This record gives sequence, structure tokens and C-alpha cells, in this order.
Amino acid sequence: MGESVEVTVSYLGGFRSLTGTSRESLLLPPGTTVAQVVEHLAAHYGEDFTRKVWESERNLAPFCKIFLSNREIAAADFDQPLPPKSQLEFFLVHAVMGGSGRL
Repeated sequence: MGESVEVTVSYLGGFRSLTGTSRESLLLPPGTTVAQVVEHLAAHYGEDFTRKVWESERNLAPFCKIFLSNREIAAADFDQPLPPKSQLEFFLVHAVMGGSGRL
């Protein structure tokens, strides 16, 4: 049996207020994927969290960015097993509006 996966999850932008924390640590079974971490967090934080992450099944919401060890990852890569010590960051980018539209 492999080594457990220790994941440090950071919440940036709107995810911080949504989860009520800026960081948490998870100890998960070997072979855990990003998709499984997202499912775990969605079950814990509920429908609001899920809507902020997913636009539809396996399509990230337009303003959600997920980083693995400081590199942005696409939903297509979510089925790759995580290394034993991983850092995931969830960033909710808010659209900026306003201004005249002239430069």
C-alpha cells in the first residue's frame, strides 16, 4: 500500500469567505486525485462551493482557478493521482466592472 496523500488546501479570493478559512490540511488515501479532493470539499462545504468550482460536470466555472504546487491545472488533468505531499490552491477571480471603456 502506498503513502497517504497529505494535501494542504489554500483558499484565495472569494473561496476564503465561502469556506470561512484560508487554509486546511487533509490526509487522504494513496492515489487520490484532484477530482476526488474537489468532491470531498464540495461534500463538506455544500452547494455554494460546488457552484463556484463547476460550471457543469468536469468544466470549471469561468472565474475559478485551481493550482497544484503553484501551477494552474485544467479540469482535464483532475484524474491524475496527487503526489504524497501536495498543495492545492482554489482562487475565485472576481470580474472587474466599471470604467468608461476608453483607454
